[in-house]
Amino acid sequence: MLGRYDIVHVRLVIFVVRNHDPRDIIRNLMKLLKPGGWLQWDKLDLSGSHIERGPGNDVPAPAAEAALRRVQSISVNHSTGYLASTLQEVGMTKSNRDVYIIPPQWAKMFSDAHLMMEDELPMPSPEAKAKAEEISTISEDSKKGATISTPLTVTVAQKPLVGFD
Repeated sequence: MLGRYDIVHVRLVIFVVRNHDPRDIIRNLMKLLKPGGWLQWDKLDLSGSHIERGPGNDVPAPAAEAALRRVQSISVNHSTGYLASTLQEVGMTKSNRDVYIIPPQWAKMFSDAHLMMEDELPMPSPEAKAKAEEISTISEDSKKGATISTPLTVTVAQKPLVGFD
């Protein structure tokens, strides 16, 4: 598998980055690429998360607002802003980062998908019960028109043609 791929695309791996440093993961991903191959890394930009409300919708959303505060306090979002420069530091070239804001009409769909993903994360029993209750309450806020919207960042970079085999 090493050195066989023109493109390697990874998504949502923020939970496996150790010590706020993605360099080891990047080096391992680079080994998968052919010289001149491209890495695409998609991440949620938790720092840009916000409550999206429908037009004229001022319904209280205490569960969504509490979850938003919790999400924004988590430190797993460490490399979103500087991933492009980190890719270059480890030897990639032509790095570029784009941010995609979720359109308001899609916010509920993305929020619901994210809640389903969170529901699948393994947790110790007491935490699992609390998490299930939180997800249920956030879902109720969403049905009333208040959803959590989180931008997506897409960062790409190219493995050099020589020097990193």
